[in-house]
Order: sequence, then structure tokens, then C-alpha cells
Amino acid sequence: MISCFGTKGLTDKIAEASSHLKELEEIIFCFDNDDAGKKAVKKYAEEFKNFKVSTVELPSKDVNEALQLCDEISL
Repeated sequence: MISCFGTKGLTDKIAEASSHLKELEEIIFCFDNDDAGKKAVKKYAEEFKNFKVSTVELPSKDVNEALQLCDEISL
């Protein structure tokens, strides 16, 4: 797992490091469920077209809200 520091934070260093992972087959992004997050997935899918690119679709706007929903459900 690598954090790309938000929708504009996938650095060249991270991209370069991923190219050295010989067994890497799939990249899964988890951005906020908003326009910026959806655009970022499309952008990075192009950059990583040699890999299977997937995304986690959150049931709410962002990860924090999704985790709060999970906590409420488990009560």
C-alpha cells in the first residue's frame, strides 16, 4: 500500500518505484467519491496502463465519512 497524498499527489518518485515492483499486477486507488477523485482515477489509469487499475467506490464522500458509517452500523 502506498499513499499518493491526494488526487494530485502521486509523485514521480512513487511512479518510478512502482515500475520496479516486478510482481505488481494491479493498482487500486481509493480517492474521495467526488469529481476530483473520479478524475484522478482516470488520469492515473492512463499513467499506469500497463497494470490493471481498480478503484474503491466509497458509500459516502470520503474515507472518514465511510468509516463513521461503518462505526454506526456496528453499534
